[in-house]
Amino acid sequence: MKSFEDLVVSAVLCGAVFAHEARKAGKSVLVIDKRPNVAENVCTREAAGPPAISRPRSSSSV
Repeated sequence: MKSFEDLVVSAVLCGAVFAHEARKAGKSVLVIDKRPNVAENVCTREAAGPPAISRPRSSSSV
């Protein structure tokens, strides 16, 4: 049976970040989640073109 130094149950964003940082520190980590994706609704993908820039709304558009 394999053993782990850390166990993360439910890999929402905080759990995923903890697991990542623990692995960078050299620890063995087991992540358990019922969903196939980790970090809940956070995902990344490459897109064509420059990155989008969020601009503050002007007071006239309120």
